[in-house]
Amino acid sequence: MSDNRREQIYQNLIAEETEDLLYIWQYGEIDKWDEIVFEIIKEILLDRLGYVPPQSIQFQISEVLYRVEDDLENNELEKALSECELLIQLNPDSAIAYNYRGEIYYEMGQLENAIINFQKAIELDSSFEDAWENMLSIESALEENFEESAAKSHLDKALEYANNGETNKALEECETAKLTLPSIASAYNHLGLIFDTLDLLEPAIDSYRKAIQLNPELKDSWDNMLSVELALEEKFEESTAKNHLDQALEYANEDEPEKALLECETAKPYMQNIAPAYNYLGLILQTANQLEFAIDAYIKAIQLNPRFYAARENLANARVAWEEEQYHLVTNLSPDNIQETSIEFDETKILVTNEPIPQWLYMDEKTFLLLGQPGHRTRQGRSGYDPIDRNTEEARMQAIMLCMLMAGKFRTRNPIYLMVMASTGALFSLGGVVVFMFRNLIRIPAILMFSLGLIIGVALLANVYLSLRLEKPDEHEDNGHIFF
Repeated sequence: MSDNRREQIYQNLIAEETEDLLYIWQYGEIDKWDEIVFEIIKEILLDRLGYVPPQSIQFQISEVLYRVEDDLENNELEKALSECELLIQLNPDSAIAYNYRGEIYYEMGQLENAIINFQKAIELDSSFEDAWENMLSIESALEENFEESAAKSHLDKALEYANNGETNKALEECETAKLTLPSIASAYNHLGLIFDTLDLLEPAIDSYRKAIQLNPELKDSWDNMLSVELALEEKFEESTAKNHLDQALEYANEDEPEKALLECETAKPYMQNIAPAYNYLGLILQTANQLEFAIDAYIKAIQLNPRFYAARENLANARVAWEEEQYHLVTNLSPDNIQETSIEFDETKILVTNEPIPQWLYMDEKTFLLLGQPGHRTRQGRSGYDPIDRNTEEARMQAIMLCMLMAGKFRTRNPIYLMVMASTGALFSLGGVVVFMFRNLIRIPAILMFSLGLIIGVALLANVYLSLRLEKPDEHEDNGHIFF
């Protein structure tokens, strides 16, 4: 960059307020500013403040991400890998970072490390299409290598031993295969089939879960896991753990939570590691009003089988109950006290109205606030003030339209709107002109009314003219306000 260009940027930046420069320094987007801009801002801030404030984490992430992309374009793989490590330290939940690291390992020829990172990216963001494409592409290559590998040979021998009833030899071959087993779903699915043949259901279901974790779309692994889970559930129904949990449920229904918890703790060491068992444990704990422990049990059930939707529904209900309990604790009220207080009301003094009663609303990540002028109080399904129940918002919009009209900013590119505006403007203007031509024959109120029509008509025609003059803006230009 020439010295003149740098000096020009410097003069533009030094004229800015410190707060504006500080915002750019901490939150500016890397791809929208030249690198020299940040260097100059750093100099100005150091001169004005005596120190350089730290940049935001989000800015640092954007900066490192920009460097990773640049290093990949220049094929500087070691440097890009180092930047990816830094990016993961700044944001351990960044699917993009793991996807980039997988691409770097792929370019280095390290397919095992590459697929592990792609799988991690998918775990963090299941809708990340690039990571899916990368993972499936490498998985196909690794599957071809696996078919000719020593690990596959050991698993084939293990399956042969399993079919012949030679359990110990089969297990020895499986342990040998594990040492070099690639991190692909088909390999762990094959391992699970061997354990299944040996009737070792818990190691089998663990292998199928590992396969699903590596590739959640592998249907064979899901079918195999659900089949083994069903067999384990049948065993669970006849187990000591189930007897203890049944006893715990009785204690919970009899309002003896301490005995119920004791039975649950006794049952845990004997419980099968399956979703239905932990879902049942969660129901018992919830019945005993141990909501936090119940939530943990439901989460465990979902981890064991992400498609066990009964546990997901129970988890949602338990969380709502826990939130209500926390609210009552904060307000030093209990549901019983609230009920007793409501009974003491004199119904004859209650104002009868059709208006809905305000109530507590529990907001989740899908909830949004409805913006606008204050109107009616909250009601079910809405949060905050509701502008729709009043005419305030309508009047406000009419005022905005009138102001835009008079300021010459009521513009559009829609040809139908232009025709309507032009015809309406011409009609209003013509009416105003006729009134002024025959003003001696028309009374004052009519003159005033049509004079306003003339003003609006001229304003509409002026906005039509301004709309027709609009040109497509360049990348960094603005064509003025366009209202609709």
